[in-house]
Amino acid sequence: MSVIEKEIRCVLIPQSESWTLLPNAAVAEVISVIPYKKKEEGPPWLLGTIEWREQTVPLILFEGLLEIPLNRIPERAKIVVLNTVNGNTNLPYIAIVSQAIPRLAKISVGNLKKVPAAPKRVAILDWVQVNNYITFIPDLDYLERSVYKVCFRNKS
Repeated sequence: MSVIEKEIRCVLIPQSESWTLLPNAAVAEVISVIPYKKKEEGPPWLLGTIEWREQTVPLILFEGLLEIPLNRIPERAKIVVLNTVNGNTNLPYIAIVSQAIPRLAKISVGNLKKVPAAPKRVAILDWVQVNNYITFIPDLDYLERSVYKVCFRNKS
């Protein structure tokens, strides 16, 4: 009897110092960088908001959340619009900046390894190696709660 290896279709999103690993289902769309409305107040990781499909979507810079310096958004950057996980109708999407075009990947037990002694950082669930890429799995629940607190703290 043969064993059927299960695969998960994922997206590898390039960041300045590593890659973000997300399942395809988390990604609503990848778009070119568009003008965004800067947030006057708030943490440095919240760049502002974009208008996407008649929705106002918060735009996040993961490097800012991880306290990694980034002087500017590169020319090849993309915006990855993510579906949120908590079902909050006020925040159905969050967008993150990708340093270049994301890559599709199929993940299986055979090409996934836990990174030993990986740094602990806020908003990261774990670090894994997929093929030759060192990636992190973001804590989308934490990210969504953080964005919601910043964007809706004064609204009822």
